[in-house]
Amino acid sequence: MTRKTIRVLLLAAVVVVVNSWAGAAIAAPRFITEATITSNTGYAQLTWEPENGPVELQQALDQEFSNPQTIYQGNNTSLFISGLRNGAYFYRLQATDGTLSPPLTLEVQHYPLGQAWMLFALGAGVFAGIVFVILNGEQHQHE
Repeated sequence: MTRKTIRVLLLAAVVVVVNSWAGAAIAAPRFITEATITSNTGYAQLTWEPENGPVELQQALDQEFSNPQTIYQGNNTSLFISGLRNGAYFYRLQATDGTLSPPLTLEVQHYPLGQAWMLFALGAGVFAGIVFVILNGEQHQHE
């Protein structure tokens, strides 16, 4: 082999290694779930594909992420979020090299208050009925 052939082979090997590193660095993190999640309880589980390093999970109140807040940094691949009020929330992942995931939208719409009161009243009625049956049965047993 000539020196020129060796140089060409070494250059080709360097190009292959650099391209494989660049391809790995360009791959953005991404969520596993659908692009839009709906919650009627105010909580949700966000899950994403594992990365080679830590990720940063950002939350914003607008699609443009004009004021994103970092709510998680680390190597986990999911996060449970709770205590959310009605509205739309937007999430994205940022890898250590700065690449961003496509955004995920979480729409929160709690159950109507009237429905909650109706279920509460129904539960109170069932509870009162059980107490009545227990006390009434206790009186009949002592007679």
